[in-house]
Amino acid sequence: KTKQGNDIYSGKMEYTMKNDFMFKAVFQENRKALEGILCALLRLKRSDIESIVIINPIEYGDKVDDKTMILDIKLILNNEQIINIEMQVANLGNWEERSLTYLCRSFDQLVSGENYKDVKRTVHIGILDFTPNGFPREFYSEYVFYCKKTDHVYSDKIGMYMLQLKQLGNPKDEKEMPELYHWAQLFQATTWEEIKMLAGKNEDMKECIVTMKKLTADEKMRQQLEARE
Repeated sequence: KTKQGNDIYSGKMEYTMKNDFMFKAVFQENRKALEGILCALLRLKRSDIESIVIINPIEYGDKVDDKTMILDIKLILNNEQIINIEMQVANLGNWEERSLTYLCRSFDQLVSGENYKDVKRTVHIGILDFTPNGFPREFYSEYVFYCKKTDHVYSDKIGMYMLQLKQLGNPKDEKEMPELYHWAQLFQATTWEEIKMLAGKNEDMKECIVTMKKLTADEKMRQQLEARE
């Protein structure tokens, strides 16, 4: 609060979770929040998570530049899965190619001499503020590599997941995927009141808000958030 007693964390937020620097910094800084969103996205229980290693952390203070700072979250889960999560706001008309490129780069993880059987399961998750051209208007989609004729899954070691924020509003989605639905509401929220209300439903979101406040209050962080805006 200010000296006058006004709550600076009220009303419209300057930087929301759709700011990709905020998105990455929050989940990099707050392990509990990261576990929460992973459980919601991958339909996991908390007890399923043994270890998380972020392999492309932000180096705070570096210049925020599209060519040098990667603002997706790339992590290894339980030393057996590589997961790439990105927040994408702008529809540049190349989502399919972009996401496949990210997925394939991550899947190509072995070095000379390693056994192909040791390749880790690799998943790319896009949190999108748009519906890509030609895609169904589905809240949450899971894509796998399979035979169209027989439905046989070629391999479960590669997959693509899409969360479409623009498809919020279907009561059926909220009933079937309540945790993920509430996370999507958090990503769409534009006021502190909205996210405080959501925090009342979920401890992990409460952790998320604590970190958002911390980042917003730091002048160097604010400069980097502003650069991304």
